[in-house]
Amino acid sequence: MQSNIVHRLLWGGVLIAVGIVFLLNQLGYVSFGIGDLFRTFWPVILIVVGLQGMLIQRSGGYLWNMIVMLVGIVFLGRNLNLFDWALRDLFSLIGPVVLILFGLGMMTRGAR
Repeated sequence: MQSNIVHRLLWGGVLIAVGIVFLLNQLGYVSFGIGDLFRTFWPVILIVVGLQGMLIQRSGGYLWNMIVMLVGIVFLGRNLNLFDWALRDLFSLIGPVVLILFGLGMMTRGAR
């Protein structure tokens, strides 16, 4: 997928979603302050940036974009009280996950 199309689709979708939320707020269907909205949903920016990077990336860099998305998901989940994970819990899992991924890479790599 071309990077220009991905940029337009992702950020256009974000603007549409923000516009709909503001419209619902102005019509009185939902009531919250803009500060409350930003304070709760700012991690969505990290998730969208990571998703955009994964869609545009041609080679390599997938791990970095997945980490950005995972950090955004952890922060959003904590803001919405979906779970009690902390970022330090995520860091304690990185070592074993890296070892597993390195082992899988060794197993799937062809003979060179």
